[in-house]
Amino acid sequence: MSSAVKPRSNQHLRTRKDLLLAAARLLKEGRQPTMDEVAEAALVSRATAYRYFPTLESLLIEAPLDGAVPDPGALFAAETSPDPEDRLERAEAALHRMVYQNEAQLRLMLANSLVASGPEGVGGDGTADGPHLAGQRPGASQRCGAA
Repeated sequence: MSSAVKPRSNQHLRTRKDLLLAAARLLKEGRQPTMDEVAEAALVSRATAYRYFPTLESLLIEAPLDGAVPDPGALFAAETSPDPEDRLERAEAALHRMVYQNEAQLRLMLANSLVASGPEGVGGDGTADGPHLAGQRPGASQRCGAA
């Protein structure tokens, strides 16, 4: 059963990556793309694009950052030390540089994610336990003794 879940998960990651790459490519061309243009460039439908990114702004904020994340293969290609602490320090330093170089863009992405979660918090109702199913009252699982 888990083998059926994994290909779907991989497909999800590929589609998301394709949308980010398409948006980044269009931005590098100096364009301000629409969701339709990004979807077409990524070879997916407009509806699919909106499933992955609820707003064009969220996509365009994240697209340049996707290419800025250090590639682990390149980061450790010339690695000669078998020491895990050395490797961890190298990865941490690379991520620190990326965050430092992209601070403004990362702040925009964070602000966008907070706005998207609703004005009253992550759950939209002042709680931090996420969205609720239709008909489910906030906090019902806690009152029933569920974790």
